[in-house]
Amino acid sequence: MLKTLVLSLAPVLLFSASPDDVLMRAMKDELERSLKKLQLEKLEKPYFIAYKIVDTDTTNAAATFGAVTDGAQRRTRLLSVEVRVGSYTRDNTNFFTMRLNPAGVVRVFADQGINTPLDDNYDEIRRQLWLATDSAYKQALDDFAKKTAVLANRNRTDDSPDFFKEEATTNEERTTPAVVPLDTARNLVRELSALFRSAKGIDHSAVRLTVTNTTTRFLNSEGTSYLRTAPLVHLNISADAQASDGLPITDSDSLYSRFLADLPAKEQLAHRVRTLAQRVTALREAKLLERYTGPVLFSGAAAAELLGQTLAPALVGLPRLVVEDPRFENIFGADQGGLRERLGSRILPTFLNVTDDASRTAYRGQTLFGGYQVDEDGVRARPNQVVERGVFKNLLSSRALVAGAAASTGNRRTAGTMPSNLIVEATNGVTDEELKQKLIASVRERGLEFGILVRRLGNPTAPRPQGRMRVVSITIGGAGGGGGGGVPIEPIVEAYKVFADGREELVRNLGIAGMTLANLKDITAASNEPFVYTGAYRNNRQNPFQAGGAIFANAPLVSLAVPSLLFDELVLQRPVGEVPKLPFSAHPSFSN
Repeated sequence: MLKTLVLSLAPVLLFSASPDDVLMRAMKDELERSLKKLQLEKLEKPYFIAYKIVDTDTTNAAATFGAVTDGAQRRTRLLSVEVRVGSYTRDNTNFFTMRLNPAGVVRVFADQGINTPLDDNYDEIRRQLWLATDSAYKQALDDFAKKTAVLANRNRTDDSPDFFKEEATTNEERTTPAVVPLDTARNLVRELSALFRSAKGIDHSAVRLTVTNTTTRFLNSEGTSYLRTAPLVHLNISADAQASDGLPITDSDSLYSRFLADLPAKEQLAHRVRTLAQRVTALREAKLLERYTGPVLFSGAAAAELLGQTLAPALVGLPRLVVEDPRFENIFGADQGGLRERLGSRILPTFLNVTDDASRTAYRGQTLFGGYQVDEDGVRARPNQVVERGVFKNLLSSRALVAGAAASTGNRRTAGTMPSNLIVEATNGVTDEELKQKLIASVRERGLEFGILVRRLGNPTAPRPQGRMRVVSITIGGAGGGGGGGVPIEPIVEAYKVFADGREELVRNLGIAGMTLANLKDITAASNEPFVYTGAYRNNRQNPFQAGGAIFANAPLVSLAVPSLLFDELVLQRPVGEVPKLPFSAHPSFSN
């Protein structure tokens, strides 16, 4: 027993915290104490403990039609503690229970983040760590006992270890913070949002600037530690309106950078605001298309948005949970929406390859925002070939392994296991114009009047104006909630009929009906010009409590480089359901 304890402590003792870093020093000291003394009589000792403290400084400014609606600066500090009892083979994790105490009150868990004092007070930080560790340890013992009891009466087909043992790493990733005075942020959003005043027919609009500086400190009992600072600037432009039949028109545009100076010049930002306003105005008058079956070309951003909402979540390997209550087995014990069972099978055309590479910071001269040097577990980033010549080769995973995964791919992020920088490349790509001609040729071969070109899909995680359009509930058969075996896909924002002579005609309020992951094999051609797209990740497979996909307030960014894609056949149709009536009186004009 003494020998085992000494071995488990050795990695921690090798780590030396900077004497100026009060937080890391407190984490190290409390971790050593917990490993020596944390044990209830005759019960399991922790075999693994991890501490993480995340400091976040945020500057927010928002405006609508030239009037500031939000302008604030906020700082938060969250502490999370992970305690594991048992062994790497079987421990207290990957277990689902309703987590109710005898009184029926849901407990607060240390691994979900606890608000911690902002002052760098060594003694108080130690006290907070002690309290959180004690709570996490007791919860771990409870879960391990329940899980052990459940498994005593069941045979498991998936006997993957609960936790993969990694070598200890130390990493420091410091970046200059993004400093934006609050007045500067307010003035920028005020000026940009005022441009919507001349856009007739737009009911609501918003321009929001969010500047975030995040510092993460991590330390675990294996000896792994890292300190990471990450600045991020996000500018979001959004607007909504109603068409003549009452159907909602919603559109947005997001830009990301590390520093404010890296955003486009103000004149270019103004151009993007005007472009979005013109697009929303044009969509109000565009024609409806009841239903379409035929070839569909997803161009530029639309291709990236499509794969980001369909393929990207399916590439993630999630461990199969042990479920205490058999009534929840089909919900929490299943791997719905994943491709784990398709390892070694073709899921894309043979001319497409997919790589997830968190170690990259740019692709063809464009910045990628989904990368890092080490993931949230401290596992070093590296390229992972996910799909080779259309064949699914590798699951993206964390240290919580799944069947078919030999080790962590370094994809543990703040909201769970997810992609980082997803790069899709075609071995026989053509130019975008040649791809459009292929669409037209397919239309002629089938004797159709037109094909469909999609330029943009909805962004499920983008901020939107808080107008009445937010309460509208409409569905596209099989899409949105994944009905009929479909995967969750946002409605199409910008699409065109493409006639045999190359002429384009804007259409509105279309959705993709009943699309499944199997449809991805029906891609017949791709371009040689990947579009780099960045967005917050919709984690629609991590938490079954949030049906249709969880949208996290601090969802990590995923960058995708995807070529334009031509599908042999898809079904598109207008939405069905109730929509709001038009206002009785006209929109009041703005005074000049």
